[in-house]
Amino acid sequence: MTRSHNKKTPQKPPSDAGNKVPPNKKGNGFYRPPSDNTKKNAQLKRNIETKMGTTDSEEKKTEPMKKLYQMFSWVQQMFSWIQKENVETKIDDDETLMKRLDNVFMVKHPPELLNFWRHAVKLNPENPLDAFSELDSLALVGPFLLLAAAHSERHTKNTKNGATATADEDAQQQNDLLLDSRFATDLPEMETLLVHRGGRFCYWHDVPEEMPNILVHVAAGGVGGEGHDHQPQQHFPTTSICGKHDLFAALQFMLNKLASTGTTTAKEKKQQSNNTGTTTTSNTGVKPDQKLAHLFPDNFDMMANNGADGPDCLQMLKKRRDRESLVMLFHGIVNKFPPDDKDIGYRQLLLDDAKKNAQLKRNIKTMCTTDNEEKKAEPRKKFCKMFSLSQLSCCLVFLLLSFFVIWYTSDQTQINTEMPLNDSTPVTPKPPFWLYTDPFWRSVVHGVFYACLAISAFSLIFGFASIIFILFLLSRTLTNMEHITMTYKEIEEIFARMLLKSEIYRSEMDKLEEKRKKRGT
Repeated sequence: MTRSHNKKTPQKPPSDAGNKVPPNKKGNGFYRPPSDNTKKNAQLKRNIETKMGTTDSEEKKTEPMKKLYQMFSWVQQMFSWIQKENVETKIDDDETLMKRLDNVFMVKHPPELLNFWRHAVKLNPENPLDAFSELDSLALVGPFLLLAAAHSERHTKNTKNGATATADEDAQQQNDLLLDSRFATDLPEMETLLVHRGGRFCYWHDVPEEMPNILVHVAAGGVGGEGHDHQPQQHFPTTSICGKHDLFAALQFMLNKLASTGTTTAKEKKQQSNNTGTTTTSNTGVKPDQKLAHLFPDNFDMMANNGADGPDCLQMLKKRRDRESLVMLFHGIVNKFPPDDKDIGYRQLLLDDAKKNAQLKRNIKTMCTTDNEEKKAEPRKKFCKMFSLSQLSCCLVFLLLSFFVIWYTSDQTQINTEMPLNDSTPVTPKPPFWLYTDPFWRSVVHGVFYACLAISAFSLIFGFASIIFILFLLSRTLTNMEHITMTYKEIEEIFARMLLKSEIYRSEMDKLEEKRKKRGT
């Protein structure tokens, strides 16, 4: 018996009329053709007529009923097996996609990323990257570019799995994908996912081998985040935490911002500016979350933010990160991991004065943006001096610690030398006298004494080694100043290239906005 489960082909019941009713989620309520053989179909009709009461003989009803029940159980069993196979295939596809994303972008990605992508495909199957474009021209970038390629691959080539690219193709596309959505102000921990006119949303990875820790929003313009069309990008943009893994928290963040400013969507802002010449506040009386509720899933609670990254959870996330922080960055996000084994990482400069922080920002900005070598020389010297001091501070901490151990152990040895070392020496017992009379406690005191001597010797050796190491660092810093200067020149060239790429990206965004505007008119 051949059984077909193609949903596109109309199923034919025993009558001649075709059936076009689609199956429900449980697989009930639709016809399943048992066979394509005409004789078997005629026999099936006779069995159904016998079962439905055309005959009064119970014996004649029993045999066709058994055949019908057996046939129905076979069909149900096959349908459940096909459903199970489809679920397993979907799980395998998701695992393959996640592995490919992790390999190409070299960081871990949470499963919430695929859930957000499926919802975007549901909203706009033809162009999922622009599924949320009516919300301040929001576009999906970064990992979604790879998912979009897999989506188009699956639909154009009719392949079973969209993530069938080879390792060579991934290697060719990796550089383009990594640099396509990077901005000049991105930190190494950032991975850009969503871009809109007022900024971008990024996953923050403290450790690449682990899941992202937080979801942050980076303003594109000034403090108010007006966007790259109104004013140039900041060198230290305002960054704020808006969630953990769920990307719908980014949409909720934008809706809250639109509600606070009184504006609605980008399309309405353009219409208002075309009609009046200036952008005015919408007077329709409808809140932005009501107008844009169709962008969220049906079961999404906009007040509680789906329970995952709600207001309470967001406050707890911020407080926990503040407690675990080690270094506060200029972007406003705290870093909670110390330098690695190779001494590479962030260091706290302990600049409590706001004027010193502002001066440091100006020096870095001058060093990276100006073309005058004379203007670069002075801030570069200050920056190199600060870098050397931050390196030496680590050695000074160990040196002070060793001196403290020497002082403490020398005080203990002075106390222990006044104690008797054998039973023949007559001494006057001093409280606590049980330290001198009990053999057990006397041996314990002797052990502590020799341990203190060993610690003192080790501390002296470590102190001298620290001093030698500090002198070595000083000599190395003085002799390799030219190398440091060349390194900063290379950094300046990299920053210049990244700034040029951001300018090209902004021009492309302007062209895209003009095309959308013409298409709308």
